[in-house]
Amino acid sequence: MSESSIVINGNRADLIMKQDLVASAVNDLRTMMQDAITGGVKNIFIDMTGIKVVDSMGIGLLISTQNSLSKEDGQLEILNISADIMDLFKSMRLDQHFSIKGE
Repeated sequence: MSESSIVINGNRADLIMKQDLVASAVNDLRTMMQDAITGGVKNIFIDMTGIKVVDSMGIGLLISTQNSLSKEDGQLEILNISADIMDLFKSMRLDQHFSIKGE
């Protein structure tokens, strides 16, 4: 079970990460976000305060979530990422697919 939590308010969801965005967390997070999108959420904000590691599965989850939200005219926004993760995301040009804001 995921340690992270999601708070839904209308068509907005705030996901508060309590664990690194790695393969062992992806299935639970995917379920939470897909349930939110199915329930009418159009914008998901992910607070990554304190997250130190994002692996390829985590990146895949972010991309697939953005793709799902785009179909609903929605948007994914990543908040409070570390400088190292920001550098990784920019080198992969992920900042061209969804909004990313550092700590």
